[in-house]
Amino acid sequence: MKIIAFDLGDVHTGIARADELGFCAAPYTTVDTKNLISWIEQAITDNLFDTVVIGLPKTLKGTDSQQTIKVIEYK
Repeated sequence: MKIIAFDLGDVHTGIARADELGFCAAPYTTVDTKNLISWIEQAITDNLFDTVVIGLPKTLKGTDSQQTIKVIEYK
């Protein structure tokens, strides 16, 4: 299973890939968020992943933040 994870930001999006067993993720690359859709289209063409995980940021109190709302809307 090829798992890729996104940490969406206003300007940049961090991308990580999981190991073959899906136990551990490591940094893969960073993409300008405005170019993320085209990066994903190319990654699909290149068959880089079959599962996507999107990080959902929360406050230290476990509540939603402004960034939480942005990520939900973007997905």
